[in-house]
Amino acid sequence: MGLGGAGGALAGGAEAAEAAREGGAPGHAGTQDRDGGARDGANGTRGDGGPGSEQGKESAREGSQGPGEASGGGGLNEHAATRAASAMGNKGFQQAMAGIAPGAQGRTSGPPPGATAKDLPGSADPQPAAEEEHGQVEEAGLNRFAYKRRAMDAMRIGLGMWAKEVKITGVQLAGDQASGGRMDAPAFGPMISQLLPKDSPGEMRASLLLAEALDDAMRNWQGFFRAPGRPLFPGFANVEGPEAAPTKNEPFSLADVMPRSLHLVASTGTPDGDAALADAIGAINAYFGLWVKQRQVTGLVGKGRVPTFKHEDRGPVWDGHATLGPGGIS
Repeated sequence: MGLGGAGGALAGGAEAAEAAREGGAPGHAGTQDRDGGARDGANGTRGDGGPGSEQGKESAREGSQGPGEASGGGGLNEHAATRAASAMGNKGFQQAMAGIAPGAQGRTSGPPPGATAKDLPGSADPQPAAEEEHGQVEEAGLNRFAYKRRAMDAMRIGLGMWAKEVKITGVQLAGDQASGGRMDAPAFGPMISQLLPKDSPGEMRASLLLAEALDDAMRNWQGFFRAPGRPLFPGFANVEGPEAAPTKNEPFSLADVMPRSLHLVASTGTPDGDAALADAIGAINAYFGLWVKQRQVTGLVGKGRVPTFKHEDRGPVWDGHATLGPGGIS
């Protein structure tokens, strides 16, 4: 009797496996094969408790997997399970079901109960990647408003340092009139580069570009200097003696002889970087206009000969010149 049950179980399982491989008629075909395997397995369990019992359970397990799984079933067919339970009795059916993986009974394909998004295939935890990306953003961050404020502070300090080193040479004097001249000063780029913010890669790139732009702009700006062409040394119009003693000029504003803005061009090649640079350049130019207007040239020192002294006691300075040393701009 046990051998008969084993034969039926093997036959039912073979038919179910063959149907699954060949992709037979989905749905009801798999149900029929499973029913047959369950019945044969049940017959085996009525035997003497020998090998038919174990092989009957095996047949029930194999019969539970057929083309129905290929068609999206993924579990026991309810009709087949009911008929198997009737044929085998509750105890035999429970023994057959014990061979099926827990949680597989009566469930279609999908995540196991209690599964989260991390348990699904291809659903890795995104948090580390998000943290890494956030870190990169912070590391390369460029806050346009904070950068503008700090660039302004750097420009204010840098201009003060630079102005103390300015020299003016080559100013020509004829009487009390001054003309021409040239402004010499240290390169502004290296000086301002030490002051601009560089706390992140984004700030460093923007500051290096801004320092280069400021270096070029300041060099071009100082090339505009010319004495104002008005009386800067009133006493030189009529000097008593052979020559005029060194005399400081009448103060005048840099805004009288120089542009009030800088021609600044800089680009990082990125929207955020360019926006930050545009804000900083706008603020720097606004401040620079006020700075130029408030700076006074007070240390220009002129002197010269009085050619008519041989014939007269007094006369104007002729072919004189004036220079300004460091600290002459206040």
